[in-house]
Amino acid sequence: MKHSLLSSDGRAFDLALEKFTLGLSLGDNGELESLTSSADLEEFECLLAAIHIGSLTGIANPPAEALSRLKRAGQDHLKASEEERNSSHDGTA
Repeated sequence: MKHSLLSSDGRAFDLALEKFTLGLSLGDNGELESLTSSADLEEFECLLAAIHIGSLTGIANPPAEALSRLKRAGQDHLKASEEERNSSHDGTA
C-alpha cells in the first residue's frame, strides 16, 4: 500500500526530498516508488519548486492569510486522503 508523503513514518518524505535535491540511487528510488504514488511525487516536486522560487523573490514572509489558507488546504488534503484510505480498507469504497 502506498502512503502520503506527509502521513507515513517520514521515510518517503526523506527519500522524496533527496530525490529532488541530490538524486537517489536505483535502490532508494525503487523504495520511494514502493512507498508513494507518482502523483504525490509530482505534487511534492511542484511544492519544492514553489518554495525555491519563493526564496528567490526576497519576500521575507508570505502574508499570514495566505499561510493560513495553505495550512487549511494541507489539513483538508491529508484528512481526505486518510478518509479515502480508511474507506478502501473497510470495503466501503
